[in-house]
Amino acid sequence: MIVTAVDYTYLRREGTYLIKSCWKHAPEQRFYLYLVNAPKEIDAELNQWHGNIIVEHREYPVSPETWKGVMCCARTIPLQHVLHKYREPTIYLDSDVIVKRPLTQLFSLLEQHDLAVLLREQSRIVGPLGTEHAYKFNSGVIGIKPSPYGLEFVQRYCDFIQTKIKAGAAIDHTDQGVYTALDQEYLYVLYQEMSDRIKFQALSETFNDSEFKPGSVVWHGKGNTRSQYVYKREKADYDANYSKYIFYSGVSHAQATLERGKRKLKSIILRKNSTKAAI
Repeated sequence: MIVTAVDYTYLRREGTYLIKSCWKHAPEQRFYLYLVNAPKEIDAELNQWHGNIIVEHREYPVSPETWKGVMCCARTIPLQHVLHKYREPTIYLDSDVIVKRPLTQLFSLLEQHDLAVLLREQSRIVGPLGTEHAYKFNSGVIGIKPSPYGLEFVQRYCDFIQTKIKAGAAIDHTDQGVYTALDQEYLYVLYQEMSDRIKFQALSETFNDSEFKPGSVVWHGKGNTRSQYVYKREKADYDANYSKYIFYSGVSHAQATLERGKRKLKSIILRKNSTKAAI
């Protein structure tokens, strides 16, 4: 199972590419979409993006001051729900992820491990809980196995985060210019608490790559990295919209004009060839 949590605005901006890329590279996996503040009429379109999608609609009150942190922490709810209901290995992917290759290797890691996350052990970034662990895990890709310890882990993860949100506690923080949310910090804190029991696998950057290397399995468009040409080009390929590709690529007007001329010439040649064939 693949899971993500996203609001309607971000679904249109980024999530569409995650869903479409999962259908392209991992069609054997069901896709569970936790969709916030979206019209239910969109479900028909979602089923065109992915042939095996499950949509859960939720309505959240909008508070601009806390919205980013709330949506970061929202991942805990579908993770807990999916693992307890379906009891199958689950990969959580952020909505700004694009899957580049089959996820077979990633899921195979969960055959022997309860938890798999990208680890940055040397990081010292303070989060909303006041620890220096806010950036040690990257919660954009989380693999969890529904083993007894995996289920305990995800239940505690969800309960703690949702309790903090309901209590009005701080759910995000910026330290040394790095923004982090409560969910990512507590993911590592909880792992430490359960490290004597839980089987952990540190993911390589191949499975959570923000540099967009050609051989990676998962590209993660974090923050300003989404402005990079290769990431925008990948999105444009899914749009099947060449004019949008030209716009996003940042090429010059002259280059864009040249490319349009090439396409026009190709179209003329194709029409002439088809006319000859008809005669």
